[in-house]
Amino acid sequence: HALQDAGYPADEANGLAEQAFQVFLDARHEVQIFPDVQPTLEFLANHYTLGVITNGNADVRRLGLADYFQFTLCAEDLGVGKPDPHPFQQALRLGDARPEQAVHIGDHALDDIAGAQQAGLRAVWFNPKRIAWAHDYQPDAEIQRLADLPKLLLAWRDN
Repeated sequence: HALQDAGYPADEANGLAEQAFQVFLDARHEVQIFPDVQPTLEFLANHYTLGVITNGNADVRRLGLADYFQFTLCAEDLGVGKPDPHPFQQALRLGDARPEQAVHIGDHALDDIAGAQQAGLRAVWFNPKRIAWAHDYQPDAEIQRLADLPKLLLAWRDN
């Protein structure tokens, strides 16, 4: 509505907004994938059911990572995002798993860690910048590199 408020006719404002959003999406997908991501995802996909839960609009297909995941859940499609338990519950259904069998990996303290834990999942904080944790609840584990995840999951499985 800002473009219309600035005096643009509705059709032109809508067209400009669509173009601007497309530029944003294109930039959003110009992501530098960490070197350990693909080999780690390949290992994990061979041993576990993997899925994506996102509040954003990054598309694993456009990032070249879709083959590693059995499903992708987007907040926009679900009508609700993390930290609400619904996306996590839907992921459990699609992955045919119980909460105690599932692990969620994410970088956002509230959306990923608190959201997953409130839904009964273990939560791993992906913290490549080594930021100090500043919340009164704790992740179940913390990793700085995705390549550390398989070892963590194996340790949990063996305990």
